[in-house]
Amino acid sequence: MKITLLLLGTCVLLVAHAQPQQHATGSWNNYSYPADGFAVSSPQLPKQNQIISGTAYRLYWNEDTDVVVSLSVTKSDCSVWDNWVKSHLANRLVTMNGKPALETKAARNSLQAGYELTQCVDGRLYWFDAGWKQGDPKPAIITRIISSFQPLTRTTK
Repeated sequence: MKITLLLLGTCVLLVAHAQPQQHATGSWNNYSYPADGFAVSSPQLPKQNQIISGTAYRLYWNEDTDVVVSLSVTKSDCSVWDNWVKSHLANRLVTMNGKPALETKAARNSLQAGYELTQCVDGRLYWFDAGWKQGDPKPAIITRIISSFQPLTRTTK
């Protein structure tokens, strides 16, 4: 009897763990990534992948509605980035967390509308990339996730 209950409990946990949250109806959690210098809120556990130049995070994905929010983090000289953006793309600058950010709205492909926000903070370039079904308005979840972004203060050793 104990073994049966133990096996049943293990199966329930495995199935529950294997089911990724697809919808924003669940509770939102704060996730902190000190190695990449940021924290963000999402209804899903972000999926982290190493890329050649840094780290990529899939912060949210809903297969049913084709909504995705990703963040890439790479090392960068922020003074060079700030100067370049201000001299070439000043008309697309917005302020996020008190620092300049570059905002772009364009189609990702023929099926998806797109939104990008890029910001350089403390030697790191943060590039948000979001997509949703072409023809639909930008989903509020995209704004909510990106607006929750907070750079973390580096600790000196």
